[in-house]
Amino acid sequence: MQWEEILPHNLAARWLELITSLTVLADIEVPRWMGTSNDHYTDKFLCDASKRAYRTAVNFRSSTREGFIVRLACSKNRFAPIKN
Repeated sequence: MQWEEILPHNLAARWLELITSLTVLADIEVPRWMGTSNDHYTDKFLCDASKRAYRTAVNFRSSTREGFIVRLACSKNRFAPIKN
């Protein structure tokens, strides 16, 4: 098909059905689980900066029978402002 060609009726109906079914995605909630099934965890806040950029990250570390699990909770990075 060409870019501006009109969809055939069967494809247009399937496309409309798909688009209208996507509205139910707004109702889905997935809670954030950091892998800490017990209260034995520590949070680590890491920051780093240079003249050109800066960043930060938050990690959670929990202990298990097998060892430690470290999960990234959040991270941000930015270029440093050009003007002081």
